[in-house]
Amino acid sequence: MQNEALPVRIEGPIKVEAEVKATMVGDNGKSAYEIALAHGFVGTEEEWLESLKVKMPNLSGVASALQGKNILINSGTLEAILTAIVHALAEQPYAPLTFSEPRKGDTEIRVSGQDGFKVRLSGNAEAVEIQSGSATIRIQPYGADDINLEYLNLIDHIVDTVKIKGLVEFNPETATEILPKQFYGRSDLEGLLECPNVVKVGAEAFSGCDYNIVKLPKATNIDVDAFNGSEIKVLEIPSFVWKDDNLNLRDKFYNKYGPNKIIVADESVPASDIGINRVDLEIYNHDATKKWNVFTKMWEKTEA
Repeated sequence: MQNEALPVRIEGPIKVEAEVKATMVGDNGKSAYEIALAHGFVGTEEEWLESLKVKMPNLSGVASALQGKNILINSGTLEAILTAIVHALAEQPYAPLTFSEPRKGDTEIRVSGQDGFKVRLSGNAEAVEIQSGSATIRIQPYGADDINLEYLNLIDHIVDTVKIKGLVEFNPETATEILPKQFYGRSDLEGLLECPNVVKVGAEAFSGCDYNIVKLPKATNIDVDAFNGSEIKVLEIPSFVWKDDNLNLRDKFYNKYGPNKIIVADESVPASDIGINRVDLEIYNHDATKKWNVFTKMWEKTEA
């Protein structure tokens, strides 16, 4: 009796799976190269194998550019170049945090620093990002309390802290020093200021304030810009030796000499260009027995 072949009928998912397997294995299987050809690759098998290799870009130009900026490159590999860039960035300084001096009652402080960095009040969770070089921080009305700012980098690490000292009540009767920017921008300060014991005056101490008459009989150590940009019209500093350009007296309108009258020490030799810029400026020695001639540049006795 002969064996008879029985017909087998495979339908549905089983048939599909069998066909897929038959395509990938056995004598009828295709190589990966053949599959690539079937999907449009053009070239020999060697060319196809070469195409599988990771191709590195030509970094010689990048390496040369970095070396031209004094950045050391140990080799031309991608790892060496990236390492050199990271080290160079680590050594690159960032813009420091600076601020505009607040005035009494201000509720904002404008700061300057590195774009992308942030600033916040110490103890606060919220920070303000610096954009286009600056940012504005909201504060309680500026007064006697110090203000502490925290400066955060791009990953929110604190890289610096800045203290803005609160206003110190100034007592003209007992003060021995007028601090830098002591009266800066104080348009509410007018009339006369007399400080009998002050010996030192800091930079821009009177800039932007409206004191009309200032008397500092003992002041000898005066910063060149102490009165720059002020509205002082009568300045009495009889112990101070004014010589050449050691005193900047521009007013807030940038006129080179703002005061109308100045009293200085007898040894003074005022700036030589007063006769050109301000012929009506009156300059007297400590007891007003001599007057400085702005044309002859000499002291002359005043009439009794």
